[in-house]
Amino acid sequence: MTVDDPTLCPRFVSVLLKDVKIGPSPAWMQERLQAAGIRAINNVVDITNFVMIEWGQPLHAFDYDHVPAGHLVARAAKPGEVLQTLAAEREAVTLNPDMVVVAGHPDHGGHPYSLAGIIGGASTEISDTSTSILLEAANWKQSNVRRTARALLPRPTDASRRFERGVPQDHALPAALRAARLMVDLAGATMVGDAIDAWPGHATRSPIKMPLSECTRLLGITYAPDAVASVFTRLGFSFSV
Repeated sequence: MTVDDPTLCPRFVSVLLKDVKIGPSPAWMQERLQAAGIRAINNVVDITNFVMIEWGQPLHAFDYDHVPAGHLVARAAKPGEVLQTLAAEREAVTLNPDMVVVAGHPDHGGHPYSLAGIIGGASTEISDTSTSILLEAANWKQSNVRRTARALLPRPTDASRRFERGVPQDHALPAALRAARLMVDLAGATMVGDAIDAWPGHATRSPIKMPLSECTRLLGITYAPDAVASVFTRLGFSFSV
């Protein structure tokens, strides 16, 4: 994995899974996607969409067997490059250097595989015969996603809507691992090695300090410190009381 410009792609997490068995996703997952207005496609694509709903982190799955040398590059598009997207019309769009793509290694053609943060490309689409999956969970510059989506597509995608509004960089790794675990459980996949995490900026969040008395003031109910700690633990927060 190579990120040419971290200002355009602050973080890129990838996970390789093999022995994947493509099929329908479970009924409970299809129902959850339908309730969110998302059409079920197959277990792999449905898992990426399900985790997007859970975490707010868009993901994308590439057919690894169609990624020469198994190496992805996040880079600016080249003038006149063409990408056939996964839009319903399978529309081919012409790119320019103000746009960002995920592409192959330059020694192996360097062709664009997806429009970063917006939509995948047809050349690495997950099909019924796919057995190896390269999973992406990345973070993209909001203004670039917004500008590119509006220039190339008639309407925003589920992914571009989220990236336009901002997705926390620290969601990428847990979302990728959650999706990988679901693919192991629901698609018979085997995770190969550890996740690769390109995160040069390592964004951090400032701690929020709040006295327990403020909880009482805001909620109108007095909670003991142990009760507050229990809630924060269940929500996955790091904290001290």
